[in-house]
Amino acid sequence: MTVSCNNWLDVDPKSQVKDKDLFASEMGFKEALSGVYSLMTKEALYGKELTFGWLGVLGQEWTSVPYNYEDDQKYDFENAASEVRIDSVWTGLYNAIAKRICLAVTIILSLKVKYWHCGHTCISIYCAFSERVAQWEWNGLRFLM
Repeated sequence: MTVSCNNWLDVDPKSQVKDKDLFASEMGFKEALSGVYSLMTKEALYGKELTFGWLGVLGQEWTSVPYNYEDDQKYDFENAASEVRIDSVWTGLYNAIAKRICLAVTIILSLKVKYWHCGHTCISIYCAFSERVAQWEWNGLRFLM
């Protein structure tokens, strides 16, 4: 005996949100922005290297350092470990900046679309919401650059 079905089951994963749903509210924009900031907590960035790891070694905060940081402590960045660390920091930072720029563009485009479609009835919502969110985004972009 075989059983079949004419329709496929279409279930959205709980860990993923469609962008049209995410950017439908101010809270969605804040959640997206939190996702960008969470990128910066990785070990290669502010989770270690740019707080107490590599930056601490470069600032001579430590008298003794782990073996893979000894050349960095002498400002000799020609070894493989240093090159990987430097590449990871720059790649991680530029990745966060790129995602931040994409988010800012998404915010601006979605707000203009809302304003365009709603016409004059949405002017007060557009002004209050867009000015605040756009200002957060541009301030954050200036900070990252």
